[in-house]
Amino acid sequence: MKTTKRLLLGTATYLAMALYAGVTAAAGLNVASDPVIFGGLTTADTEESPVCFDQATGQLGQCGGSGGIYPANIIWVAQSGGDYSDLRDALASITDADTNNRYLIRVAPGVYELGSTPLQLESFVDIEGSGMHQTILHGEVGTDTNIWTGMLLGANDTVLKALTLKNDCNHKHCTAMYNQGVSPTTIGVKIVVTNQAGSVTDGVHNAYNASPAFKDTIIEVGGSTGGSQGIYSYSNCEVSILRSKITANGAGTNEGVHNHHASSVIEHSTIKASTNTVVNNNTTAEARIFASRLAGGAVAYIAGALIDSFSCAAVADENNTVTSDTCQ
Repeated sequence: MKTTKRLLLGTATYLAMALYAGVTAAAGLNVASDPVIFGGLTTADTEESPVCFDQATGQLGQCGGSGGIYPANIIWVAQSGGDYSDLRDALASITDADTNNRYLIRVAPGVYELGSTPLQLESFVDIEGSGMHQTILHGEVGTDTNIWTGMLLGANDTVLKALTLKNDCNHKHCTAMYNQGVSPTTIGVKIVVTNQAGSVTDGVHNAYNASPAFKDTIIEVGGSTGGSQGIYSYSNCEVSILRSKITANGAGTNEGVHNHHASSVIEHSTIKASTNTVVNNNTTAEARIFASRLAGGAVAYIAGALIDSFSCAAVADENNTVTSDTCQ
């Protein structure tokens, strides 16, 4: 039976060279004696962290993936020279992603137009740009009904990293990222939403049990009319905000984080908004804020929210005045 040659990571380079040259490897190095041939591999042996060596091509990599080596699960999107030039096509090409077979889509520098149609993210597929200011996903997505959507539609078990989402919208409701019942993560992402006509402009809109995490993320929103909200969460959402900056600076009402029957944990972050920095709306809303700056408007309790729904520690305003444990 044909098998795949598996090598320990610490000796991979030496053994790969030895095998390719036909040299017998030293005993005790976990090297089989049969030829190196790929086929049938689906997961990596995490206990041994083996390396697979393709004798035909000389390629060396960690075992696993549909083709035998994990780099087969990395897809490049680039304006030229990549596997795909369109992010939608790259996502559509993935049909077997799961918890044991994750994919990474890497996006080269450039501006990638998404048009007016939302882009649906996929579980177990991460998207990594080439830098917050290098890779920009741009769209013009909104709705004139009360049914929310976003330029990107979140998914469970997916990470967005090192890119910018920019939605230039001209509708009643505009948002860059809409998460309904899902829990994506952003790391090193910039989210920008402008709205020239609508009544509500959200950087991120979460709904119905969504639990997203925002790490090292910048959110900037502004509408020419109506309300602007950095992160709006509705109905049993649990939002985590870490080392991030949220700014709402539209012409109307501006709120940094709005919890409507939802909760948020904010750590080592800056929230800047002229009307309210953080809003707790209704009796089940909560906000836990630690080592952060709330600049501009005050925190707000509305529609029955309780004073103890805010828990604050080491929180200061724009003048470095430390607030009380209820942010008042």
